[in-house]
Amino acid sequence: MGRLRIDRTCGPPARLVAGGDRLVAGRCHVAGRRLARAVGLLFTPDLADGEALWLPGCRSVHTLGMRAPIDVAFVDGDGRVLAVRHALRPGRAAGRRAARAAVEAPAGALAGLAPGTRLSLTPAREPGDLRNVRPSGAREGGETRAGRDLTTHSGRAGRPASAGGE
Repeated sequence: MGRLRIDRTCGPPARLVAGGDRLVAGRCHVAGRRLARAVGLLFTPDLADGEALWLPGCRSVHTLGMRAPIDVAFVDGDGRVLAVRHALRPGRAAGRRAARAAVEAPAGALAGLAPGTRLSLTPAREPGDLRNVRPSGAREGGETRAGRDLTTHSGRAGRPASAGGE
């Protein structure tokens, strides 16, 4: 069961930032491979604080087999939040037809995230090092790196833009 945890099926985590300055997750795993998307959080008992999963090409999610509720944000191809479901309980499903990706996080982690907010992924400073995580709402001095390109399931490129603007 441990082999299929998200931290083992995905590459190195990135930082998930909302609106350019609010840290949402210091360790956001990107499920870019088919196996990682299919497994999702199924074999991950609980997400830790500051941890999230970005599912490119995902319009809907389910919580069958999950142990705890999760927050889910559905985003478009530009990384803008379309809808947020808070505390989605185990055994439930949620989706958004226009979504190009879904972001799953522990319940309460996406509080205050509103539709229209742009999410971006930036490289983690030191993989696995949470000492560099700033509290939610703290400003990040001068970070202008563009977000990572993510190819959605449909083949279109969905690019969450960074605070540096485009």
